[in-house]
Amino acid sequence: MFLLNVTRFIRILLISLVVISPYKLFSKNIDLNYDIEWKTLNIAKLIWSADFDDNRYSIKNSISSDGIFSSMYPFELISQTNGLTVDESFLPNHFNFISQSRKKNKSVSINFDELGLIKDYEIIPKPDDFYIDNFNQLKSKKLFTDPISQLFEYFLHQKSSNKTIIDGRRIYDLHAENIEGKTFDKSSSINFNGKALGLKITFPYYLSLWKDSKDDKNNIKYVIIYYSTFKNTNIPVQIVLKTNRSKIFMNLSSYNIVN
Repeated sequence: MFLLNVTRFIRILLISLVVISPYKLFSKNIDLNYDIEWKTLNIAKLIWSADFDDNRYSIKNSISSDGIFSSMYPFELISQTNGLTVDESFLPNHFNFISQSRKKNKSVSINFDELGLIKDYEIIPKPDDFYIDNFNQLKSKKLFTDPISQLFEYFLHQKSSNKTIIDGRRIYDLHAENIEGKTFDKSSSINFNGKALGLKITFPYYLSLWKDSKDDKNNIKYVIIYYSTFKNTNIPVQIVLKTNRSKIFMNLSSYNIVN
């Protein structure tokens, strides 16, 4: 299911939204809206909101099925991450998401300490005891960050926390590289006209926490983000998600930036 491909990795994609944002992002409120398309069909909508106030940050997003998918496969995912910035490091305090569909509801909640150790977590539905035992051993040996916090630190300050990225159900590494940009014209279904720069993200390491690795493989080949400058802030105008079977487009429909 194509919408599942979108929602399954939506937390990773939202990183892309913050990957390319400059230092002036702080002390701002940014609201972005995207139409998600597959083969010219609108299948979902993405709403992304970020607040930056001094050394505190809060990033929220929601994605919900749209068009014919609203009746065929109704779905909604809501996530949020909160934390502090200290000496150019992004330190998450809390990360959570809730997903709801016709077949299954899921929720993840993770609390971090100031070093990056996981203080406590809750996964619903509860995973098998075998996987919980394995993760409890793993989490005592690693320092973690959530994906959005890590990407802010890497791209805004050109430094890595050297922590393992965790979204609640999987852990992984990201690799980003600049690529050739793209020109959008008025005939496109995007609220942008002009030249956009390009960024490509791949996933060199990926591990499922609650399933056997052979049953939960990373089927996303890459994510490409085309971005430009709006009110002194770089934001994506289009995100392209390429899986093993399909290509999905997230097109900017509207935005609001308040300093």
